[in-house]
Amino acid sequence: MTNYKITGKQMTSLFSLFWFGTLVLFGADKDVKQDFWVSILLAAVFMIPMAALYIRLTRLYPEKDLYEMLFAIFGRFFGTVMSLISVFFSLFIGYRVLGSFSLYIKTTALDSTPRNVTSIFFIIMTIAAVTCGAETIARTSNFLIKFVIGFVCVSTLICLGNMNLENLKPVMNSDLKVILNSSYKIFIIPWSEAFICLSFFSKIDRKESTKKILVNSMLLIILTHLVIGLRNVLVLGPSASIYYFSSDMAISTASLGDFFERFEILVGVNLVLAGTIKLCVCIYSASLGLYHILGNTERKFLVVPCTLIILTTSLSDLQKLSDVFDRIPSLVISMTPFEVIFPVIIWISAEIRNRKKTKPAADLPGDLPGIVQ
Repeated sequence: MTNYKITGKQMTSLFSLFWFGTLVLFGADKDVKQDFWVSILLAAVFMIPMAALYIRLTRLYPEKDLYEMLFAIFGRFFGTVMSLISVFFSLFIGYRVLGSFSLYIKTTALDSTPRNVTSIFFIIMTIAAVTCGAETIARTSNFLIKFVIGFVCVSTLICLGNMNLENLKPVMNSDLKVILNSSYKIFIIPWSEAFICLSFFSKIDRKESTKKILVNSMLLIILTHLVIGLRNVLVLGPSASIYYFSSDMAISTASLGDFFERFEILVGVNLVLAGTIKLCVCIYSASLGLYHILGNTERKFLVVPCTLIILTTSLSDLQKLSDVFDRIPSLVISMTPFEVIFPVIIWISAEIRNRKKTKPAADLPGDLPGIVQ
């Protein structure tokens, strides 16, 4: 192990790519059509209290990762139970990510290549990165974020000639209930999945502000998501919502003269870059949780079992694109306890334990400053 610490920029990049790893696939919502950008903004509002919760946890338990927090808050037995839930959640997100990406690649690019090949390709990259540790994943994220944002900007610029502002009209044509439902879906997938990123916080430099990291990450990904959503609607109109991958369809309409075309490859590159980082985060979090639960086992030896669980589950459960998209409504319901209720329980328990620890010190007489300190 090295003494290298993750910087604020690196952690901001990791958070952003984790969120972007899902957003790169889905660029519109069939329920809200041209009002998709409104749903994005409302989803960001929903995320503010969750971000405040993450910030508070990291302040109550500085230099601790997610699982160290759980054991400190709940003790050995209940901490193990809560850690197992977090490990399951990390593996669940991981298998969904790998399954979605492999199906995307097979559908849009490598239709004759077996999914096993692309899935194993992703797995090999993630095993190499996760085995090297959290610092390597963070540094890689900081390097890749420049390309990801750059490709989004380039793909948007080349689509300018095909954009039509009339495609945004009528604004707020969708029912408010429908818009709120769409916003909640965006909030759950992928905003609240960032809970497992707390696994990296024990590696952050003490001088860095977790508040600044989360705020910068949110601002960057909100802006990026808005650009992608508006680009797709401005190019395709309300019909953007009928496509599984509207980003691919929007960019495929652009060309530079009669020679340069097929710029949708930029979406595929972003998928590989951001998707690999998101998968790394899931596997790292799962292996770290098992390491804390089992105690004497080296964390890097748990990486391969976690990746094999994700690989076999994604290949057996997600067979076609409809398996990914048709399950989103039920997925939103089933993931709410993990992504909203579960973190709130942890936060409330942490506040109660913190007050119990500080109360005796507060009751000490004022003429004993040495003891109070």
